[in-house]
Amino acid sequence: MSETSLNTGEMLFQLRVWDYLAWALDDKRLDHVENLYYKGQPISVSTFANPNVPMVKCFNKAELLAGDIDSEYPFVIQADGMFDADVMGEREWIASQPAYTSLSVWDKFETLLPAKPSMECVDSGTRMFIRFTLGELAGMLNSGLPLGGGR
Repeated sequence: MSETSLNTGEMLFQLRVWDYLAWALDDKRLDHVENLYYKGQPISVSTFANPNVPMVKCFNKAELLAGDIDSEYPFVIQADGMFDADVMGEREWIASQPAYTSLSVWDKFETLLPAKPSMECVDSGTRMFIRFTLGELAGMLNSGLPLGGGR
């Protein structure tokens, strides 16, 4: 895959994630990482279309990006396989993509949640992560209310 097509794939995946979040949270202002807040706290969402990049590498990059917006809550959305534009446009597909954060971030974030969801703990070998889906993250950020403004 050429550098150009990789960049295009990354940009397309990022666009689909933010389109989904804007729909799910019924907030048309969500078109960029700096516009996402939960209970007054900035939330950082970093996207990675390449499923072969190790979780630790993605999360380290996500932590740097979170620092740029003074967020204590970095989350990663990483494609679970190679994709094509036809499948990527489907809400069900994008909602099913893996999302994760570190165990230490999760411990702080879950104190903001009204209910404590059960999540999968993943040991990357050097760091522990809590994994869920983009759809589940959207549900948490929407305080358990129906996604898409009930539509």
